[in-house]
Amino acid sequence: MHGIFILAVRISGIIIGLYAIKAGASWVYTASTSNDLAPLWLLLTANALMVCAAICMILFPGIVAGILAPQKSASNNQSLLSSYDIELLAYSLFGLYLLIQAVLDASYLTSIWYATISLSYPWTWSPEYVAMTVTMFFELAVAIFLLFGGRVLSIALKWARKASLNPDL
Repeated sequence: MHGIFILAVRISGIIIGLYAIKAGASWVYTASTSNDLAPLWLLLTANALMVCAAICMILFPGIVAGILAPQKSASNNQSLLSSYDIELLAYSLFGLYLLIQAVLDASYLTSIWYATISLSYPWTWSPEYVAMTVTMFFELAVAIFLLFGGRVLSIALKWARKASLNPDL
């Protein structure tokens, strides 16, 4: 089971890396058409962080998977993962997915911000951008909770299941 999570981390790293390459290429084009390079450093820093995260996820998926999911030793080729462990693994994978989505939304909003600042595009906060920003922060909050608080959620659900089976609790 841990091998599946390692594979998921590596695939997520590839997705982040491909997006960073695509975003970096568009930012280089935008920089070549702009005279103001100051906001470009923010975009390049964000892009460099995405590339570093992708490289770490591709080259060291076991370390990332070890942080996000429990690893138990198996004897006699039997899986020792309980339903609690599988539930925790599912929360971690979903949290990783939401984190990737939040990073992609933040990159998109940052590129729009850069275009309006450096290229003087007329831009206002339309309902679409407000919704995207709120969604991005919500995705980020839920992702952080699932990645680092998934154990709390699993314990609460386990308690709720026991309470529903035993009304005397």
